[in-house]
Amino acid sequence: MNIHRKIVYILLGFALFAGSCSHQQRSPESNTDGMQQQEIQPKALPNIPEQVQSPPKIKNVRKPVTPLKPVKIIIPSLHVKAIVETVGVLDNGQMAVPQDTEKTGLLHPGFLPGELGNAVIDGHVDNLYGPAVFFHLKKLKPNDQVILKDVKGRQLIFVVEATEIVEPHKASIEKIFGPSPEPRLNLITCTGKYNRKKHEHEERLIVYTKLVDH
Repeated sequence: MNIHRKIVYILLGFALFAGSCSHQQRSPESNTDGMQQQEIQPKALPNIPEQVQSPPKIKNVRKPVTPLKPVKIIIPSLHVKAIVETVGVLDNGQMAVPQDTEKTGLLHPGFLPGELGNAVIDGHVDNLYGPAVFFHLKKLKPNDQVILKDVKGRQLIFVVEATEIVEPHKASIEKIFGPSPEPRLNLITCTGKYNRKKHEHEERLIVYTKLVDH
């Protein structure tokens, strides 16, 4: 993980996308459903035989994935087609969100879709006038597709593995934003009751997906 990702990772650890997915001017009546480091002792190398057998052939190796910077997200089961723009981390540690409630935001610096790690895209659940781009995200089911496309039309296809509703301070930063042995994409929006004092929803909906085609 490079230094920029480490900084983002630390900032998000203090304030996980709190208030980042519901429009600030929304109607108040609206509501939506250490590990300790262990010292590793050096071990003696085993005796190497004079004749070394060839390693077995590995089957079903996934071909390398070229990461892409998405400009469009498509969720067929929800009839969602939206623009993806890059967003960063605010001074208070919150993940930013697009001003336009019909657009989505890819966290940057962060993992790009297709890299070994968790890429993250967020979006508004509602606005002053009603539903926004990720309003129906809670309807996603396992194996539903999420398609990302770049400016050249190249695409990556992810499928939903699971969904989770969490309180921001109880969410796993590493699971959502951290490294991964495979390319993953997580979608985030607000859910739960709307807190009028804090002007935000009390919970976050997270959709976990994995890459299946490119």
